[in-house]
Amino acid sequence: MITDNNTPLYSFSSHLSSKEMLDYYRRLLPEEEKKRIETHLNTCNLCSDAMKGMSELPDALRIYNITHELKKRIGKRQSTRKKIFSRMDLISLITLLFILGIILLVVYYFLIFRKP
Repeated sequence: MITDNNTPLYSFSSHLSSKEMLDYYRRLLPEEEKKRIETHLNTCNLCSDAMKGMSELPDALRIYNITHELKKRIGKRQSTRKKIFSRMDLISLITLLFILGIILLVVYYFLIFRKP
């Protein structure tokens, strides 16, 4: 699963991010970072397999950019959804209905049991 720039490729924080893998694949990393990633790839089968899969893709950068853009759009769409009622609105509504119910019971009691 490809994630955005700063999160790990998989749910475990010890794995490489998709950005790190892509930068390594495109040879954009400084020597120190390159060695750290190579060491990790030699010891981690999961990241090694993901890197191998990335290198077999005809256009890994394009696929990465598409998935990154889709994730941004999905996040934007989810954040712009409006809720009909917030939690406080619902609590206020329930409280108001409860108080209204008590008032109606008191009025009903006085109308039924009131002596003329």
